Amino acid sequence: MKTTNDKIQALCRFGKIAALLFTVYCLVMTVICVALMIIHPETLTVAPLNLMFHEEEYFEQCIEGLFFYGHETILGFMAFNYFRIELEEGTPFTFEGAHELMVHGVVGIILAVVADVAAHMCLKSSVPGFDLPFALDWEGFVSRGVLCIGLSLVCKLGAEKFETEE
Repeated sequence: MKTTNDKIQALCRFGKIAALLFTVYCLVMTVICVALMIIHPETLTVAPLNLMFHEEEYFEQCIEGLFFYGHETILGFMAFNYFRIELEEGTPFTFEGAHELMVHGVVGIILAVVADVAAHMCLKSSVPGFDLPFALDWEGFVSRGVLCIGLSLVCKLGAEKFETEE
């Protein structure tokens, strides 16, 4: 019969693999966005790409994708690093793991805001006629950050309990 710790370790092994795959995917998408920004839509000869990108929206989609996937790449790598630490220690209740979760939460919130503001500023300065209102679509990123911060406090509490027992 598996213990709760065995189940947590199995979830962390899955999380480490999923975070690595997610990081690689986001990195590839970031590179694709940069490549598409370099290639002008008139030079694209593949029919499906010409249908997908309209001249007015082309750079908007590339810039938004660049900032979104760029910040998700960083967060994916941080998640991978947390799972690596957790698997090395064998328990989520360590001070190092709690610190990593806290940093992940804070950086996640900050990066979401910075990426959105930077993308909006780039679009405002480079796309003629871009006048969309500032869309604050951060609730998912802020929720994830707050969740990581809360989990870090629980892990820190567990680490303190383990420390006092030893």
